[in-house]
Amino acid sequence: MLKISWKEGAMLLLLAFVIFFIAFSKLSSPSPIKIGFLGPITGKYGDLGLNGRNGAILAVDYINARGGVHKRPLEMIVEDTKGTAYGSVEAFKRLLSYDVAAIIGPMLSVSAIAIKPLIDKYQIPVISPTVSTSLLSKKRDSFFRVMNDNTVEASEIALFAIKFLDKIFNRPRKWCVVYDLGNPEYVLDLLKYFKQTLRSYSDKDKVCFQIGYVDEKSGIPESVYTKLQELSFDALLIIVSAIDGAQLINWISDKKPEIFLFGTTWMASEELLKRLKQDHAITYVLQQFPIGQSSRIKSFTRSYKHHYGHNADYSAYVSYEATMLVYEALKKSLHTGEPFLKAIANIRNCSRTFWPLNLDQYGDAHRACWICQIKQKKFYPVQQMCYHPFL
Repeated sequence: MLKISWKEGAMLLLLAFVIFFIAFSKLSSPSPIKIGFLGPITGKYGDLGLNGRNGAILAVDYINARGGVHKRPLEMIVEDTKGTAYGSVEAFKRLLSYDVAAIIGPMLSVSAIAIKPLIDKYQIPVISPTVSTSLLSKKRDSFFRVMNDNTVEASEIALFAIKFLDKIFNRPRKWCVVYDLGNPEYVLDLLKYFKQTLRSYSDKDKVCFQIGYVDEKSGIPESVYTKLQELSFDALLIIVSAIDGAQLINWISDKKPEIFLFGTTWMASEELLKRLKQDHAITYVLQQFPIGQSSRIKSFTRSYKHHYGHNADYSAYVSYEATMLVYEALKKSLHTGEPFLKAIANIRNCSRTFWPLNLDQYGDAHRACWICQIKQKKFYPVQQMCYHPFL
């Protein structure tokens, strides 16, 4: 017969208690609700994805610190699209294997178009913070977004530019457009509506030159700069990412400082400001993140900088908002028993965003945006562009 000392017995009893406690804790702890984040974490569009991921994580932390969704914590799973169509499809499939309830992302229009067949097949709610191609507008599906589509972005830039340039000179004005064909579903779509707005509202402005390029590892191809040097134009519309946008602004500032520059939301990030060598006094960009001093904006801005050591850009703000939209729908779904996809589709005004957000019956966003001037490596709001939702 095996004899054990009282000390050994006490240790065995304690060990059994610990094992029982751990097992009981696991059984009694509510299971987490998994949501995915889909964006370019690596590659030249990485600033967009990393900032978006960071904003979404802060939203998850905020939600979990306040008890989660009916006492169930959120768990975020991040997958890298690498900024390509193929990478986006593979990343989406990986998220499906985790049985996520919803996906925050993607961050590029090229990614959204690539995964659209999968979205339709699996009927999983996908809420994009930054995709704006109109190719996905006015469709009854499980794709939602928190940013205006290109019909709004293009027209607001064009209308501001027309009024601004009318004050400078009253003569025909030649436009040149430079765009990155790595994200064609965004750039070509936006360019179409920009040209359409110029034709409709101005008899002086015309796009005379278009320069599209396929990205190279070294940046913008030298042939783009050669063409820009040869051409004569008054204003330049830049439809590229932040890294390429900074290269173009730096070049224009040095070679053609008299040119008026206008940029889209895609490049309007902290990465752009960080890479500028000097201010170009006549550079304007459209911003679609909240500009203001509300307590909610201030709190997020401080928290973001404390966690990540740099300022948040627009993709961080709107990714936070997209995650809060998912939270609002999950709460409603778990409380009422309404299917999650139906719950999110029925949201018209989200109360947890930084700035009023209206969603129409198609899940498309309608909200205000701002024209900002770049000065002293900061975005300074010049004019709020009001857009009335079609609700």
